[in-house]
Amino acid sequence: MAYGSVSKPNTSFRAEAGNAAFNPVGRWKKSFSPEQLHRFEQLVGKTLKELGYALATDGAEKEPSIALQATRLLHRTYFAGKLAYKNSRILRALRPSMKGSDLDEIVLADDHPPAIKRPSAHSL
Repeated sequence: MAYGSVSKPNTSFRAEAGNAAFNPVGRWKKSFSPEQLHRFEQLVGKTLKELGYALATDGAEKEPSIALQATRLLHRTYFAGKLAYKNSRILRALRPSMKGSDLDEIVLADDHPPAIKRPSAHSL
């Protein structure tokens, strides 16, 4: 018997996963409009090429616009901050500990949001 996220995997391929011929590799080439595909490959095309993927556009060869560069910087800064927060010994000591059931509630929040626990009148 599977528990938590193992019983309901968190996947963006749910609709296609039942198809026996389904292959998620290179899926971005089919899922985006031509404009979105070009923009996507401008942002991550160099990394995709380094990992051995063939690109569908020349997006990786062109310099991204100022707006895309700002978006990339914003996201990198955000995720670098999250990683620093996660790895900080001081902040880890201050964070409340979590149980497996807490993590399952976070992972499955889209499908089954947890009930909001309201304080009772006597606990105030």
